[in-house]
Amino acid sequence: MSIALRTAPLAGLRWQRPAPALVVAQRDGEHAGLVEQRAGRFIATDAIGTVIGTFDTERDARAALEPGALERHETRRRLRAHVVMIATGIAALASTGIAVTGMLTLLA
Repeated sequence: MSIALRTAPLAGLRWQRPAPALVVAQRDGEHAGLVEQRAGRFIATDAIGTVIGTFDTERDARAALEPGALERHETRRRLRAHVVMIATGIAALASTGIAVTGMLTLLA
């Protein structure tokens, strides 16, 4: 048995509690994520199983799965990926420069 939980009308999510420590979100009849309670914390997971975050309250974890919050999370994730990519490129360029300098020193 599951219990439907109320959400804000604009949220577009429908919540059900299939187990005491688990609430599942649906949007337009499709799985939209879940919130699981573990060791007193609440873990929000999106529709494809990516952990969005760990929260102190179920309310905060559920809010993290709202459409606007998911878009902000994805934007931050992409920004972090770009920063890592740029840093990796700079490190590779620096390593190449050091290697070329070392080779030129040996040839001189």
